[in-house]
Amino acid sequence: MRYLSAVADCDLFWIEEPFPENRDDLMRLKEHMAKVGCKALIADGETRTERSSKWWRYGGYSQRHIENLFALAEAKLVDVFVLDLGIVGFTNWRHIMPELERAGVKASPHTWAWIPRPYYVAQLAAGVGNVIIVEGIPGKTEGVDYSAYKLVDGQIVVSNLSGLGLRLT
Repeated sequence: MRYLSAVADCDLFWIEEPFPENRDDLMRLKEHMAKVGCKALIADGETRTERSSKWWRYGGYSQRHIENLFALAEAKLVDVFVLDLGIVGFTNWRHIMPELERAGVKASPHTWAWIPRPYYVAQLAAGVGNVIIVEGIPGKTEGVDYSAYKLVDGQIVVSNLSGLGLRLT
C-alpha cells in the first residue's frame, strides 16, 4: 500500500500477483487504489499451489484455483488472468479465451523462463484476441532466428511464416 501511495502519480498499467489470489487482501488493495486514484489493472492467477489430478481445459491448474480466480474477477478484484502458457497449453488457451471474454477478463499468458514463449503468446493474441499485453523476456535463444517478428511503435508485428515463424538456424 505504501508503494502505491508513493507511485500514485505514475499511472501504473497493472499490478501483477500482489497476493496469491487472496480475496481479503485484494479488496484492501482495491480500496487503497481508489483512495490514491490508481486505476491499474490487477493481474493474477499464475500461482499454482496445487495441481489438477487430470488434464482439463485449464491444463494443470486445479479446478478450485480456476473457480477462485473467476470469483475474484466477478467481484472486480482481478482484471487479467496470467495463467502460465505451459501449464494451460497453447491449444487450451485457444479454447478458454471465449470463456474469459464472457467473464470480462483479459488475458496475458505468463511466459517467464523460456525465451521463445513471448512469440508464442504474440501468435496466440493475433489469432484469438483478448490478450492485453505480451510479457517480454530479454534475450535470444541460440540457433533461433527471430527476425520475422518486428517491434513497431511498441507493438509486436507477428510473423506470417508457417508454424510460429521462428526458424532454426
